[in-house]
Amino acid sequence: MDINHDGKIKSVKGDKIEVEILSKSACSTCPGRGFCSMSDQANKIINVTNKGEENYKVGENVQVSIKQKLGYKAVWISYGLPLVIFLILLISLPSFLKNELLIGLIILGAVIIYYVILYLCGKRIGRSFDFSIHKY
Repeated sequence: MDINHDGKIKSVKGDKIEVEILSKSACSTCPGRGFCSMSDQANKIINVTNKGEENYKVGENVQVSIKQKLGYKAVWISYGLPLVIFLILLISLPSFLKNELLIGLIILGAVIIYYVILYLCGKRIGRSFDFSIHKY
């Protein structure tokens, strides 16, 4: 099963295509909304690699798709792993430290470090999320 979004081509440079996604209310139920950040936003630009033989033109209406399991992977990376880090530290640190403020700052710092690392590795992680493009 795929997660699909309608969009319009904004630019074509070789095999790289920029598609502006038109936001829909269905984004709120999409399991990949944490990765693509389309919920509560009017438009979002998605970069897609053209793997097919089709030629695309600027202004053309298309459909961008991603596999549903990749949507779940995005939710896990965005929300699941930080929650696991948070809970492990919340449960284990009180046995080593008695200062609740220090425990809270360590937990907050660990989650911030996780998101900084995620940001720095964004391009490499983004390559594992393979969008496909289709004409209507």
